[in-house]
Amino acid sequence: MKFHFYSLRPGENTDNAGLISLDEIILMVNLDEFFKKKFGEIPKTELDKLNIIPQKNPLRWERIMGGIIYRLSGKIPLRKEVNFGRLLFEGLNKQTRRNLDLENVFGFFPYLLSGFKSNLKGINKKDTNSIEKLILLTEKSFSGEEINLSSYLCAHKESIEKGRDKLRKEIKEDYVIRAINLLKGIIKNSGSGKGSINLSQYRENAEGMNEISPKIFLRYYHDKNLDNLRDVLENHYLQMEHICSKNSDEDVQITLKDAKETYNYAKKLCISEFGFPWRELPLDKSYGVFNELLEDACGDLSRLSKFPIINGKKDSYKDKKILYSIREFMKHQKIPLIRKSIIEGLFYYAWGKESKSSSGIGIGLDVDHHNYQIEFFSRGYDRDNPKSAPILYARRRGNEDLPEREGLNNLSIRQFWR
Repeated sequence: MKFHFYSLRPGENTDNAGLISLDEIILMVNLDEFFKKKFGEIPKTELDKLNIIPQKNPLRWERIMGGIIYRLSGKIPLRKEVNFGRLLFEGLNKQTRRNLDLENVFGFFPYLLSGFKSNLKGINKKDTNSIEKLILLTEKSFSGEEINLSSYLCAHKESIEKGRDKLRKEIKEDYVIRAINLLKGIIKNSGSGKGSINLSQYRENAEGMNEISPKIFLRYYHDKNLDNLRDVLENHYLQMEHICSKNSDEDVQITLKDAKETYNYAKKLCISEFGFPWRELPLDKSYGVFNELLEDACGDLSRLSKFPIINGKKDSYKDKKILYSIREFMKHQKIPLIRKSIIEGLFYYAWGKESKSSSGIGIGLDVDHHNYQIEFFSRGYDRDNPKSAPILYARRRGNEDLPEREGLNNLSIRQFWR
C-alpha cells in the first residue's frame, strides 16, 4: 500500500516527498521511542489485517492512523483527534465509501485530521470547522473531478521580539511550504490525484499597503519608511511566486495572483448587490440577510479603527504610489465602520463566487477566522444553499497545556508564519 507523502514538519519539507509505503512509515514510527510510549509498537501483522472500515478493527485502525499522522506532523495525536477520522468515514455517503480503498483512507485522511481541527456541533467557530465541512471536502475529493483549492494570504508579519508592527524581511519559506504540502497531500491522495492550488496575496499597490494592519502602516509612516514597506510587500509577492513555481508539478499547478483582483470584484459586487459604491452606502440602509453578519464584522473590525488620524504630511516622499497610499489610508480611517465591514464581507462573498465558478474549495490560511467570513463566502458560493459551500480553515496553534509533541492542537498551519 502506497500513498503520496508531503511532510508537515518544518525543515523536512523537501525530503522524502513522493510515494511512500505504509510499511516504511510503520518502520519509522516503531523506531521512535516517544511514539511507542504513547501508542505502543505496531506489529507488521497489523497491516495484513487492516480493514478500511474503522468499526471492524477500531484499535488497529486508530493506531495505524495515529502512526501516519505522527510521521506527517511530528505530533502525537490525542485519541479523540484520531477518532474524528472514524466519524468522518461514517458520515460519508455510501457512494463515496464504496469508491474508497485502503490507500485512499490512509493516504487522504491523515492530511485532513492533521491540517483541520473540527467539532461535532454542526457549526464553524473560531479556529475549528464543523465535521460536515470535512465530509463535504472528502466527498468532493472523491467525485472523480480534479480538485481546485484556493486561499488568501495576509501580510507576513514579524515577531514582536524582532520588530513590533513590522513585516519580515524574508518570508519564512519552510512554513509556507508546510502549508502547501498540506494542500498537495490532499490533492495527490484524492480520487483524481490532480488539481490546482490558487493562492492570492497583495503586492506593492495602494490596496496592498492599506489592507495590512493600520498599526503596521503607521509604524512605517512615523518611521518615514513607507518606501521600505512598499519594497517589502513586493519582495514578499515575488518570493511567494518563486515558491509556488518550484513546488508545482505536472499533477498540481500552484499559482499566485494579486488579491487586488478579488478586492476590485468585491467593489463591483457592492454596486450590483446594494446599488451604491461601498464608500457611499447609506448608513441607515438595511442589508437583509447580511444584517446579522455585518454586526459580527463590525465587532471584529472595530479593533482596526482605534488609531489616530494622520495629518498626511508628504515629508520627503516623491513617489506617486506612496503619496496615493497615504491619501487612501487617510480616507479609509475616516470611513464609518459599517462601510468597512461591508467591503470586508463582500471580499469573502467574492471569494465564494469565484470558488463556485471554478468548482473550487476554499482553504483558510490567513490569521483571521470568524464566522461572518465563512458565512459571506458561503452565500457567495450558493446563496440559496450556503451550507453546501466547501470552505475550511486550517489549524492554528491552540492554548491547550500539552507537551510540544503531543496533540494536534500544537500544530499550526495558518499564518502568521514567523
